[in-house]
Amino acid sequence: GMPIRRSRTRRLLWYAKMIFGYYRGHRFSEKDFRYLIINCSRFFCYRDYLQGLKEKPGFVLQADIRDIVFQRDPFSFPFKPGLSVTTECRTIIQSRAGIKHLWETVGLRELRRIARRDIVNCGTTVADYETTMKYLDLITSCFNRWFFWALIEGIDQAMHTYFVHKGL
Repeated sequence: GMPIRRSRTRRLLWYAKMIFGYYRGHRFSEKDFRYLIINCSRFFCYRDYLQGLKEKPGFVLQADIRDIVFQRDPFSFPFKPGLSVTTECRTIIQSRAGIKHLWETVGLRELRRIARRDIVNCGTTVADYETTMKYLDLITSCFNRWFFWALIEGIDQAMHTYFVHKGL
């Protein structure tokens, strides 16, 4: 795994080893999503798991373990069809990572359009099954396009924020 120490040189060497090792073995093949960091690869896992279900659930809760504690049944709340999300208590322009990831993936023009809006937390999302599958298709297709950035950083939060603010 990635070095625990925050030494810039060690991190850069780890990134280079990971990326060059990946491309050396896979440059002529399909992209191998096992190489993505978990923040991005989890969306492919969610999609594949849900597609394989015989009985489709009414609603789907996507959650990472850092953002959630169950105090009661999460589906006891009457969710409406569509995407239900939470926002963080800061705007995009207040987050260096948010600015960097949006700039790298959607460009400066789109970043400027939504820079003063809230960051949308992608760690906990609830939606009906159809909306969830549309969302997962959208985010995984974007990870396909911006595969390089998804290899070395978690661009999931920036992409989630962008999709919600653009109403996609």
